[in-house]
Amino acid sequence: MEENKIIERKVIKISKKKLIWGIVILGIVLIVGWFILSIMTSTFGVSRDGIKNMSGSTKSIQGLPGLPEMGESVYPDSYRYPDQDASIKDTREFLKTSYSSSIKTRDVSDVVKEVKNIVKGADGRVDEFSSSEKYGRVRFVVAKSKFDAFKDEVESITHKKLYTESISSQNLLTEKQGIEGQILDANTSLGSLTSQRDTLIASHTKAINSMNKELARINGDLAKVRANITLLKPNEINVSFNQQEASLVEQQTNQTQNINQENKNYSIQKKNLDDLISNANANLGNANKQDDKFTDNIETVNGYVSAQWISLWEMAVIFSPIHPTLVIIILIILGFVLFRKRMPKVEIV
Repeated sequence: MEENKIIERKVIKISKKKLIWGIVILGIVLIVGWFILSIMTSTFGVSRDGIKNMSGSTKSIQGLPGLPEMGESVYPDSYRYPDQDASIKDTREFLKTSYSSSIKTRDVSDVVKEVKNIVKGADGRVDEFSSSEKYGRVRFVVAKSKFDAFKDEVESITHKKLYTESISSQNLLTEKQGIEGQILDANTSLGSLTSQRDTLIASHTKAINSMNKELARINGDLAKVRANITLLKPNEINVSFNQQEASLVEQQTNQTQNINQENKNYSIQKKNLDDLISNANANLGNANKQDDKFTDNIETVNGYVSAQWISLWEMAVIFSPIHPTLVIIILIILGFVLFRKRMPKVEIV
């Protein structure tokens, strides 16, 4: 019977000096790596396990040019009461909803295309989209009535562990009150100006009727005097008739001038009031348009969906019940235990 062969382990000799320097260098590398990773975490929102931190990701995406911050009003502060807090007595709600979500994927372009199709399927509007190998984004607007169904479809694109979302709503009551204030001001101004114009027209009509009546009397008296003058003989002179005629002619001239001046003043005042009324109508029309736009705004949801490329390692980190690094360490230890007899023996000299 053949005796079992004894397998001698190979011996590797390492000097103490080299071992110490190796440990020092490894420690320096680990410290520098940890420092760099800490800077990346605070700056870019990347966690130390290599996964993008979603709170940091949301901030960085919202800060992109051309995209309002989450919950930010799309209206400028040009209302009647831009800085006034709404009274608690006014309990109306005009909620503007904003939405953002992030999908981790191995194929960014496919996710971008699918999101665009979902937006169009919800009768929404794509305002902007971009797509590259590592990152994509679709900015959109959908009706609030179809938002829940839209959100569910977007969420179904990928596994729930690869999907994150952020939804916020802001009550735009102060903006609504501002628009209502503009409408009230315009209506008040329009009512006052219309009343002034009606008063002016009535006053002018009364004055002109009175002046025309007086002018008619003067013209009648003048006609009678001139009729009496025509009855006189050629060589007969009546001083009284001549004086009456001269006086009536002067009265006729003055009354005609008064009527012309009244008409002139009336035309100027009426034109000014007509211009002011036209401006008030324009202001009222603009305020009503703002109100319609405001209503359209709160009945829609603005937002974006971003797609981020994910590596296999990151997927392993997300789906593994324990961190893959720990799995590797365990495998290394198991391998060392199982195959230690075949591994070379290390001696420190």
